[in-house]
Amino acid sequence: MMAGMVAGAAVLVLIFSTMLASTVSGMTRIEVLNQFAVLICLVVAVAMIVPMVAWMRHRGMEWRPVAEMAAAMAIPLVPIFGMLALQVIPGASACGLYCAVMIPAMVVAMLFRLDLYTGRTGHHAHAA
Repeated sequence: MMAGMVAGAAVLVLIFSTMLASTVSGMTRIEVLNQFAVLICLVVAVAMIVPMVAWMRHRGMEWRPVAEMAAAMAIPLVPIFGMLALQVIPGASACGLYCAVMIPAMVVAMLFRLDLYTGRTGHHAHAA
């Protein structure tokens, strides 16, 4: 699931930044990434979170662990947007940084429900 999310996000960034570059006259794709980093990160986050939520629900997960995983994927955006606002990082690196930080954040969320994610309990074990 992770490889699909990251590959999809990379393709989406390429397509979205190219589309923005073509609509904003005189800007290269890198300039678009620098100028619209927050928007691009939000689009990528939504594009990864929505299918992940749908897949987890399809697999029978309850809403609480699904919401925790979605939060784990969204929370890394807060410090990244702060670093962008303070100009600590260039906009073009924000999306890559987001993906690099989001993966460990998801692992941390999984560690809190290790039995659920390692298969020691079924998704419906509590219903039995």
